[in-house]
Amino acid sequence: MIPDGLQIQVRLSAYKNMIPKERIGYERIGFHDDFIVVDPHDWDGGLRPGTDQYNQILEEAPFLLVDGELPWGYWSLEEGGWIIDGYGVAI
Repeated sequence: MIPDGLQIQVRLSAYKNMIPKERIGYERIGFHDDFIVVDPHDWDGGLRPGTDQYNQILEEAPFLLVDGELPWGYWSLEEGGWIIDGYGVAI
């Protein structure tokens, strides 16, 4: 269903891995992490350094579209929240 020459993105590599690697189009599925933070959090989808999902994204990222976003909003200022270090996330 992906038009030739275009890539799509999925949130987690586990979603991508539901498709056999040999299937046409697999190599055009990139990643979009919609909760990039430095510290582990319940909403990060388990994308943490050292996990299989994280390592797969690192391995495939040079050849695919990869995007993401830093969350923001009132929740980070509530009790137990924190201000996200954008620079720390980027490096």
